[in-house]
Amino acid sequence: MGIGGLLFDGLGDTIRVSLTEDPVEEIPVAISLARLAEKVRAQKPAAQKPEGMDFYSYSRRECRTVDLGGLRIGAKAVPAAASFGASGCADFCVENGEASLKGGGKIEIRKYGAGDSEKLLADAAKVAAVAAQVRTEDLAGLAGALERAGNVVLIAPPPTGGRHSVGEARMFAATLRELGIGAPIWLKFDKSLSAAPDAGEMALLGEASIYIGSLMADGIGDVASAEISGDPQKDAEYCLAILQGARTRRSKAEYIACPSCGRTLYDIQDAFAKIQAATSHLKDVTIGVMGCIVNGPGEMADADFGYVGGAPGKINLYKNKVCVERNIPQEESIERLVALIKKEGRWTDAPSA
Repeated sequence: MGIGGLLFDGLGDTIRVSLTEDPVEEIPVAISLARLAEKVRAQKPAAQKPEGMDFYSYSRRECRTVDLGGLRIGAKAVPAAASFGASGCADFCVENGEASLKGGGKIEIRKYGAGDSEKLLADAAKVAAVAAQVRTEDLAGLAGALERAGNVVLIAPPPTGGRHSVGEARMFAATLRELGIGAPIWLKFDKSLSAAPDAGEMALLGEASIYIGSLMADGIGDVASAEISGDPQKDAEYCLAILQGARTRRSKAEYIACPSCGRTLYDIQDAFAKIQAATSHLKDVTIGVMGCIVNGPGEMADADFGYVGGAPGKINLYKNKVCVERNIPQEESIERLVALIKKEGRWTDAPSA
């Protein structure tokens, strides 16, 4: 998401992807990003340059909050995750152009042109909310109706004419600001937005992460969905992972793990896998997994808990930036980490399958 977002903006000539895996596994990921960036370079820029955007500090786009039977969508709520098909983890699921909300009511997806103000108002009066597909150039003709309706969520339109997908979405948001339209925005990724639609599931996931993540980093987006795999449950999980990667919504444990180097004093890949298996259900916990005490404590400074190699076969445990246990035998270390999380009141049991 971070490297890809910069490449999409034309920044970067050499890239290195760091993974907590064998170094050889990093190369295919970097190559995939580089190839995607080359395809994006061939796209046309947005029709106009968005004005008034601050690329140097974060602020979320101001918009109204729409209450959908207990589900709040807008700037005062975490971004909602939608799926196309049944999913247990999505906030709402779209089937046949509409979604039934858990709290009652429906969302209908409809297309509108510049002259469809009366139709939009009539549709909005019948349902909990309308998810409106409107081209950027048609927004001016619908501005009054979009403000009067009050329960419309706007789907960022796909790019036309081979244009840059992120740039077009930024232009859409800038146009809403210029027209004084305060509707929430739905970032809906599918193959129509892809620069490489036939590249496979993992490549599409990477591109969805860049599209949704870049815009979320700009403060744009109140609903997100990613149609990638054909499996609604998997796609909803992907979407939640993207939102977490963009630091806009937490749905599982967060990990800060180093790629390891010659100073690593234990099998970090094996330990990381075991830590994830034991703790991934914890929604509001960040765990740092570091190979050594040289750079590790600094790199995981934002973590709630740290697991750091202290000596060959020995682990040090941290609470925030403070080392609280030293030289734990590695075979005991996962249990001791879990015990520390419980002691600090941050543990919850995993839900039953």
